[in-house]
Amino acid sequence: MPSKIRKQKDALQALTAQKARRKTYPIARVSFKKDSPLPKARRIALEGTETRKPLQSIPPDLLATTSRFWSLHFEFAEPEELVALIDALKKREAGVARVVDSQCESTMSDVMERLEGFVSEAYEGFNKTTSHYKQKTSELDEEQAVTLKRLRTGFDKYQMMTGTMLESLDKIETQIGRARKDFEKEMEKMLTTHRAERAQLKAQTDKMCVNYRKRVSGAIKVGCVYDAFVNPVFS
Repeated sequence: MPSKIRKQKDALQALTAQKARRKTYPIARVSFKKDSPLPKARRIALEGTETRKPLQSIPPDLLATTSRFWSLHFEFAEPEELVALIDALKKREAGVARVVDSQCESTMSDVMERLEGFVSEAYEGFNKTTSHYKQKTSELDEEQAVTLKRLRTGFDKYQMMTGTMLESLDKIETQIGRARKDFEKEMEKMLTTHRAERAQLKAQTDKMCVNYRKRVSGAIKVGCVYDAFVNPVFS
């Protein structure tokens, strides 16, 4: 009998170790430590002060601590009871797996909703920023187009005014050249006339001086003769 109980104990230990080595879920894990409290429900924190409903807790009847398991083992040491106990453990495992799967699905749905909300919000912000940038860019393009048009119009006017002024300057320069030539010709004529008149005036002056000298010398001679006749004593 002790050997049979030892074999059953070894089989249960191997089964327990195999169950412990099974794949666990990242959302809700069940600890089978001795006298460990039941897992508490956890809340998922959202943005701000809002919180979601707690995750569905695992029913206590589906969990069995190690102490309870070994107490059941010592109470039911018969193979039939052991098989029934194993079946009950399998059922409990299936129930725990269903609860964990449902919690995982609900958590994944919550995460997907939050991710979708975050992505939609980020996409809306990106669209707003892009539309604002496009609007500002279009406004700047319009302003640049208007400014460029004004600059082109002003440059065309400046070119027209510059061309007109250059033509006027050419005409004025031509007129000044003609006036200068006419002035030089008139000055040459005036100088020639002045020289001729000066020479003529000099000749007349010289001639008048010669005549005047002749008259004065003749008058002096006549005066001397007259004095000689009138005052012979003094002569």
